[in-house]
Amino acid sequence: MKKIILVLAFTVTILNLNAQQIEVKINPIGFLFGRYNVSGEYLVNEHVGIDVSPVINNFSTTTFIKIEEGTKGTIKGFGMQVAGKYYMNPDQGCDKFGIGMYASASSNKLATYISNVKEDEYKQTRVSVGFLVTYKWVSNQGVTFEVSGGGGRNFLNKLVDTAVNTAVVDNSTVTGVGTWDTTARLAVGYRFGGKK
Repeated sequence: MKKIILVLAFTVTILNLNAQQIEVKINPIGFLFGRYNVSGEYLVNEHVGIDVSPVINNFSTTTFIKIEEGTKGTIKGFGMQVAGKYYMNPDQGCDKFGIGMYASASSNKLATYISNVKEDEYKQTRVSVGFLVTYKWVSNQGVTFEVSGGGGRNFLNKLVDTAVNTAVVDNSTVTGVGTWDTTARLAVGYRFGGKK
């Protein structure tokens, strides 16, 4: 986690040296459930933004639902999403309605536990691209609030049983809905540099 924070801090610093404006945002709902997401959006001009969003997953299924007494599942890993956004009719630069494309990659370990004893463990690797829509509000003080969502296709979706090192799921066995990817985010942040 320290490496990801250092990389993000370095990226934000370098972009801020050359950028007119940059936004740093968090997903507060993700933080409540163990999905830590801090992103930076570089505002290229008043219509175009590039969003880099690392994610760290560290949550248990018992956070969401009770599976069975003494049973739980965990998801631990990391991912990265990069999105290019075009804002249609901004008032304050890179705000209001926008469309874009994203590319994401993630690597997670999924495990099930019964009475605190690990029963199964899988490694999931995913790479996907897709389209998104977004709406962003920017206050006069530079505080931002953004809602976005979209969908696309998984180009790599592999689930490996680590006990036998065998792929349980890969692109050749996944069809229909399993090839789809979705993304959704609620983000709160602050815009640095330039006019607010």
